[in-house]
Amino acid sequence: MSGSSPVTQALTLSVGTSVATGTYNLRVKATSGRLTKTADLSLEVTAGSSGLSQQEFNQAWNNHTQAQQQVFNQLSNDPAFQAIVQGPPQGGMGGTSPQGLGPQGPLGLLKPLSLIPLQGENDLPRGGYDYTDPQNPQTYTPTSPYDLGLKWRAPNNQVAELLVDWDKNGTSTIQAQNRSGQSYETPRKSRANYTLEGQQVGQADFDASWYFCQSRNAYIQEPTNLRFNGFLGQSARLNWDFSYQVTEGAQDTIQSSLTLSTSGTNPTSSVSYQLTLNGDLTRGSDCFMQGFTLQSGSFNFTSQAGQDSFAFQINVTQIQWGQNGQPTRVDLNGYVDENNRRALTFSGYLDADDLSGQDSCPGENVTLTFADGSTTLEAWLRSQGYCQP
Repeated sequence: MSGSSPVTQALTLSVGTSVATGTYNLRVKATSGRLTKTADLSLEVTAGSSGLSQQEFNQAWNNHTQAQQQVFNQLSNDPAFQAIVQGPPQGGMGGTSPQGLGPQGPLGLLKPLSLIPLQGENDLPRGGYDYTDPQNPQTYTPTSPYDLGLKWRAPNNQVAELLVDWDKNGTSTIQAQNRSGQSYETPRKSRANYTLEGQQVGQADFDASWYFCQSRNAYIQEPTNLRFNGFLGQSARLNWDFSYQVTEGAQDTIQSSLTLSTSGTNPTSSVSYQLTLNGDLTRGSDCFMQGFTLQSGSFNFTSQAGQDSFAFQINVTQIQWGQNGQPTRVDLNGYVDENNRRALTFSGYLDADDLSGQDSCPGENVTLTFADGSTTLEAWLRSQGYCQP
C-alpha cells in the first residue's frame, strides 16, 4: 500500500465592502472522498488602505451633511422643540436664573427658568409659575416630588409644562463656592420633566460630584464627575448622553463623551465623540483648576445618518509649549473612515497661529492623503467653503 502525500492549496477569502472591521472566527472544512478535515482560523478585517479620491470623499461628505441637515430640520419643526425654544413670554415675574443655569450652563434645556424669581439670591428657584395667560401670570403648587414648575403656551397654543426636582431620589443639594468664595445652592442629582398637554415630551437627568476643597473646608463649583442624559421631542425625538470626568494621580486625565441620537426622523441619525486628555493638572490656592499641561490625547468622532457613517480618529502625539504657557505646536495624525472603509489619512502639525485662532483658515501643515493624491487641510477647507478666500 503506497503512502499518500499532503495536498496544499491556497485559500482565498474576500469580504464585501459592507462587512465591518474586526476579528472573525472561521472554521474551514475540506473534504476529499471519505476524508474530512476541519481547521479553526482567525480572520482580521481592516479598513482598506486605498482610500477614496478627493472628489469621491467630497461628494460622500456633502451627501452626509445634507442628510444630517434634513434630520435637524425635522427636529426643529417638532412642537416640543418649538415650545422650549420660544419659552414663556418675556417680562414674566421679573426673576433671573441662578449662576450656571442660563442657556449656556449645564442645564441649558431649562432656558425658561430665566423668568423665575428666586427666594434667595443664591438659592435654586422653587415654586410654580403659570404664564399660560401672559397678561395675568399666576402661581401654583407643582406636583410632588417636584420643587419647581413652569407653564406657558406653545406656538400651537398647547400648554407646555416644565417640572424640576432639584434633589432626585432624596439626594440633597449642597452649598458650593465660586472663585470669590460666594456660596450657591448646587444640585447633585436632579430631574426635569417636560410635557405638552400632559403628554411627556422630554426628560433630563443631571448627576454631578463636586470638588471638595480642604483649605476652604467646602465644595467648590467645579465638577469632578458629570452626567447629563435624557430626551426631547414629541414625534421627532432627540436623545442625549453626556459625561465628564477628572481623574487626578500620577498622570491626570480628563475624559468626556457625548452621544446624540434620534428616533422618529427620516433618516435616523446619531453623532458621538470620545475625548481623552492626559497631562499634568494644576490647582490654584482657591482649589480651582488653574491649568492643564497636555501631554497626549485622542479624539474620536462618529456621525451616522441612516446606513451612512463617518468616523474620525485624531491622535495627538506631541505638544510643544511656549514660555507663556500656551501651546506653540501640536503634532497629530489620524484617519477618516466612510462606511467602515478607509476614506483618507492625515498627519502633520498645527502651529501657534492655528492654535490661537489667529489663522482664519488653519491646517497648512496638515496633509490629507486621498487615493488620488494629497492636499493640505487648509486647501481642503477652502475648497469646501469653510474659510474665506
